[in-house]
Amino acid sequence: MLLPLFLKTIRDHTRGIAGWVTGILALIAVQLSVYPTVRDTTSRVTDFADSFPEAFKKIFRMDEYGTPVGYLSTELFSATLPLIFIAVGVTWGARVATDEIEAGTADILFSLPISRRRFLITRIAAKVGVLALLGLVLWFALVLGAPVADLSVSVGRVAAASFSTMLTGLTFGSVGVLVGAWSGRRSMSLGISLTVAIAAFVVYSLAPLVGFMKDINPFNPMQWTVGAESLKNGVDIGYSLIALAFAVVLMTAAVFVFDRRDIL
Repeated sequence: MLLPLFLKTIRDHTRGIAGWVTGILALIAVQLSVYPTVRDTTSRVTDFADSFPEAFKKIFRMDEYGTPVGYLSTELFSATLPLIFIAVGVTWGARVATDEIEAGTADILFSLPISRRRFLITRIAAKVGVLALLGLVLWFALVLGAPVADLSVSVGRVAAASFSTMLTGLTFGSVGVLVGAWSGRRSMSLGISLTVAIAAFVVYSLAPLVGFMKDINPFNPMQWTVGAESLKNGVDIGYSLIALAFAVVLMTAAVFVFDRRDIL
């Protein structure tokens, strides 16, 4: 019964998945189409980037903006794509444990020969599968589109950056899964997980400028994923394992909480 439930979960969100895929492809197409102009005016673009206040450059990590890696890091992987994947992870995570409850079909579903734990694990697997799919779409789009835009970037580093971006959505999405399993309310899950994500992003952005934020940033999920700058440095094994462990612990806790709470 788990495969039909997995497929049903995916099928129920087909339009949303198609919308996210289309949005990611459109964003990449726009940014790649702009790059030739940036490349052909590297000196002027560099001078323009250098004219920004130092604080602004630190917040948006505008190092080597005129290079292919610097351009993609600034325009896509420093904020835009991570925020998109956070939005997907959080909205999907908030629905993992609450859809059937709010739809009033939980009593019918749980009368079937399937345990609550398996139900939630299957729904979580669907969530992870969607994030992985979007990560693959991101990787393929950049690998196929970069040569068209005459943008030289390592296929392996693009894969590393895509993985880290996907991991960002998974990490914050796990907060939504846990809160949803505990409360049974999608609105509360969305509110809390988005608040956590926004706070983490603010701390990460201001860490180069604010002393105490720099001190706590190593404990920040944004630093574990986006801050590793995988497009430049490759996958940071240590940070990636911490992020994965964080997500697994929260989602495991969600399974146990969901199994014990009074739903009906």
